[in-house]
Amino acid sequence: MDGGDLILHNLRLAVIGDLHSGEDRASLPGSVVADLLEGLVQHLNEKIEPDAVIDLGDRLNCSDREADLRNLVKIDSVLSHLQCPVYYICGNHDLENLDSSVYEKVLKRKLENRSLTIKGFRLLLIDSQDPVIDGVGGSVSADSLSWIDTEIGESSEPVIVFTHQALDDQDLEENMHFASMKELAYVENRLEITKLFKKHGNIVAAVNGHLHWHSVSLIDNTVYISVPSFTETWNKYEKIPGAYSVIDFDSGGMTIGNYRMQPSVLTSRVAYSFCGRYSKDF
Repeated sequence: MDGGDLILHNLRLAVIGDLHSGEDRASLPGSVVADLLEGLVQHLNEKIEPDAVIDLGDRLNCSDREADLRNLVKIDSVLSHLQCPVYYICGNHDLENLDSSVYEKVLKRKLENRSLTIKGFRLLLIDSQDPVIDGVGGSVSADSLSWIDTEIGESSEPVIVFTHQALDDQDLEENMHFASMKELAYVENRLEITKLFKKHGNIVAAVNGHLHWHSVSLIDNTVYISVPSFTETWNKYEKIPGAYSVIDFDSGGMTIGNYRMQPSVLTSRVAYSFCGRYSKDF
């Protein structure tokens, strides 16, 4: 893709993931998620002012169908107060007791693969639970691969990809959830997806949740970003951190800021340049 003539505008995305709302479990005290999420919504509306919020999935600490449905309705009710659009993808835990049709009815939007353009960037929201692998890992169907190929190939904009499971191989030795089941941290057929990234050359970022921690890597001009879990305490914090990320894009590059709500603080910031791949006249 020749991006020299593209005119890009500042795009600000707030990204959350792995809320695990519901019953308290080990390092995931899901019973307090909704209340803290209300504070995040107010903070995003008043201070961050994103163009959109992306929820990367695993909204639930699943228990049974009725409880999961109540928690899903509550989460949607809270996020409905955002003063910007919110876009959802599903994680492996979301589908244990509720199928995608229930989600679509509650959330009033489709959860299949979607493509949208905001401020000169193409966003691809990819279903990586097609199917779920061993209840944890993910995969992308052959039809989805064809769709991704077409969407990337036809895009005149730089592309940002969102999945629940990771697309980049990470060192997981110190990850308490995935050190013993590394392959389930990723999209199983991720190499087929990243081959498409190389083929077209217009993917600027690939963003995932699932791993519960923050990671950033640069591979073949694509920045791979793992967003930390909103709820994960790692059995170290006395209360959930309320972690989330804010990613700013413009024609020059991107800046990734990681925040937590308890206490309210910016914990890290990483910047990447597009190195002249796109016009800076915007």
